[in-house]
Amino acid sequence: MNHSQLTNRVSREKLPKGSLFALFFSGFVSLLTEALPAGLLPEMSRSLHITASLTGQTVTIYALATALGAIPLARWTASWSRKRVVQTALAIVFIADLLTAFSPFFALTMFIRFIAGLGTAMIWPLLGGYASSISPESSQGKAVALALAGNPVGLALGIPMGAALGKLLDWQLVFLIAAGLVLLNFLWNFHFLIDAPGRKPEHQSKIGETLAIRGFKPILFALATYMVAHNIVYTYITDYLGRIHLASGTSLILFTFGAASILSVLLVGSLIDRYVRRLTLFSASGLAFAMFLLSVFTESPFIIFLASGLWGWFSEVRQVYLSTQRFVQLANMLIWRKRLSSLHFQVLSRLELLVAAYLSQSLALCPSVGLLCSY
Repeated sequence: MNHSQLTNRVSREKLPKGSLFALFFSGFVSLLTEALPAGLLPEMSRSLHITASLTGQTVTIYALATALGAIPLARWTASWSRKRVVQTALAIVFIADLLTAFSPFFALTMFIRFIAGLGTAMIWPLLGGYASSISPESSQGKAVALALAGNPVGLALGIPMGAALGKLLDWQLVFLIAAGLVLLNFLWNFHFLIDAPGRKPEHQSKIGETLAIRGFKPILFALATYMVAHNIVYTYITDYLGRIHLASGTSLILFTFGAASILSVLLVGSLIDRYVRRLTLFSASGLAFAMFLLSVFTESPFIIFLASGLWGWFSEVRQVYLSTQRFVQLANMLIWRKRLSSLHFQVLSRLELLVAAYLSQSLALCPSVGLLCSY
């Protein structure tokens, strides 16, 4: 029995924890790289001599690259082994983080961030399918949930980590630290990530075919409205806190958000299969309430701290869908029967960040209400 056959046999017999952590880590560092500028808005704005709103576009351009690049890059790399795709993407993100740290001009920084977004576009669409393909059939749902959990954790820690480190170090050093994490992820993957073969899709599905799948549009609408509300606040929260004279408490407020988000992930993971609808409605209501508090009670530090905790606690409503057996079954159908439909989902679900970047913070409540209305 050769090494490849032995690896495949072991992967069928037990959950490949080392490989799933590798995929978790890959999702984490890609989200961390995307979110870092949102936690460093004041520092980057002063260094690059631009406004905070322009600095926020470094997050937007990253999302734009992810949305535009997901489908063509997936088609281009379809025949590559899955490990090769992930490692190539991480190499791109690593180089981009290094170059961002040394970029003296805003235009150059935007170009580098776009390239980094293309790297992430290669990672996100394959995480779920990759995790499923290297795991035993009886544990594929759990494997997909573990692999995808890196995304919300990276999202939860990206801004708090950036803001905290930005107070202690130059923002350039923060990006060098991020590059170090990407390199560590690359090395871990090299040693522990089980490979899986690529294959050309037999059927190039169209977005219209994907949207016609029963149950897909409500899930997509709910995710999009949630993400609009979340990212409006997420991208510009540090600038917002400065405007309401709470800049000195930024690190603590964002730590509260991050800690609550992590706890939320754990809660969702333990209760999701039994109470999916109740948790979804409860989370959507809580997110709307948190957005309301942030919008109205700007003169009360206590309320802002409370709202930040609630925002973090209820921010993982997306995981309510992504971790359920029902969604995993739907995702598997999209991946294996519709093939590139899962990529269409990634593109559509990322486009809302582009909208969010141009909406005012006062509109944050509206998408949350829309999320409730979708049910």
